[in-house]
Amino acid sequence: MKKINLLTMGLLLSSLVSIAQINWKIYDYSSLNFKIGFYNEPNLSIDSSFLNDSPLISYLLETNIEDSLHENNYYSVSLVTYPTDFIHSDSSLSTVEGFINSTQNSILDDEIYTLLSSTLIEKDGFPGKSFKWKNNSSNIFFEFQVYLVENKLFQLSVVSREGKNHNTFINKYFDSFELINITKGDFSIPKYISKRTLSITFPGVPTANNNIVDSEYGKLSLDIQIYEPNTEDKNMVYVAMETKYPYAIFDKNDTSALNEFYRKSIDGSTNSVNGQLASINDIYYDGNLGKEFRCYFSGGNALMVYRLFYIGGIFYNFGVITLPETDKNKAMNDFFDSFGIIE
Repeated sequence: MKKINLLTMGLLLSSLVSIAQINWKIYDYSSLNFKIGFYNEPNLSIDSSFLNDSPLISYLLETNIEDSLHENNYYSVSLVTYPTDFIHSDSSLSTVEGFINSTQNSILDDEIYTLLSSTLIEKDGFPGKSFKWKNNSSNIFFEFQVYLVENKLFQLSVVSREGKNHNTFINKYFDSFELINITKGDFSIPKYISKRTLSITFPGVPTANNNIVDSEYGKLSLDIQIYEPNTEDKNMVYVAMETKYPYAIFDKNDTSALNEFYRKSIDGSTNSVNGQLASINDIYYDGNLGKEFRCYFSGGNALMVYRLFYIGGIFYNFGVITLPETDKNKAMNDFFDSFGIIE
């Protein structure tokens, strides 16, 4: 009976996704040097202001989604062109990043919101940043991608519906953004990790990405490997991450500081999915203390199981997302047991 129910659910979800795909459309704004996809036709508003006696024209395209079955309820993209002597993407990275960060100040100062992550990104050789936020009074998450393209500031945003913070349409929207009639820039994301030291066996070929994220310890390079099975598998996602810190963040013999570090990481992971922590257990790798934690999310319909190790200034964080009833399955155990560190 369960297989029939899952099949029926799969067919229903496929139908809903197909309908959403039909509604999705690419809109071309050549006069503004970009095109982007929206779930329905956006509204355009134009505003004007001044910066040091120089006029600024702001364009805002936005749409509120009335379809309650759609995972997100708001999409927008804005464009402001600044004087070239005020800001330009050819300026130093610290200047550009500071300017982009300033776009979040009004939210940052509001205690109702928590910044979950801030990540350096790029588009066609131009610098940008991704910001992920959570509304502390509700289970609503929203994301921004902000790019400085020459002297043009693009801000894209998506607000998810309650409990729908992980859905395919967030990346679909961001990925649909394309620059038009602009020569590619020469910016590239710095690579701080030159050699991967995490060894783990995925059941298939994972996709790999290297991100630069902001933290209380400075900029960190995060090497991420993700595998999402497209064949029959008891697990939905396999993840392995390696983060190298620029310096020793505490004494390796300070167990109290290590446990505090692990707890902050676990709380951050749980908070990012609005999950419910189920358990934390001590584990070891070659005598090094680590943690294994379980967290229910998506209304208790999904379970994330992760293992954490901080060894030699590198943070290893790897795990599996599965259904509660398939916890501790063989594929999960094989994945965890294959973990090793390349010296």
